[in-house]
Amino acid sequence: MSKKEDLIIKLLELKSGCKFERNESLFYSGISDNALKMHLNKLLNNSIDDFIFKIKNGADKIEFQKLIEKGVNQFNSFNLDTEERERICLYYEEIMDIIKLESSDGILNKWMYGFDF
Repeated sequence: MSKKEDLIIKLLELKSGCKFERNESLFYSGISDNALKMHLNKLLNNSIDDFIFKIKNGADKIEFQKLIEKGVNQFNSFNLDTEERERICLYYEEIMDIIKLESSDGILNKWMYGFDF
């Protein structure tokens, strides 16, 4: 199995999982509104598809960072509380771990807190 195939399989595993569900190990209560949960799942899964496409076609860290920025910004139109925004950031950190991207270049901090640390 090639490195690309391995990354894609891991991203597909993340995509197939239930997201925004209660997770006691993360002290995350989950989203109770099923319609909202389904919509946020769809947005995150679409973002994962974007990463898979870039992996298949070759991408550098700048392109992956742009995908992170595009991905988190698609959640801006929702009135999400801090807990949901943190969970979204954790999903993008999982993606970063899978693709071995060391830094979002401050994108996650800027989206979460309005500034980079």
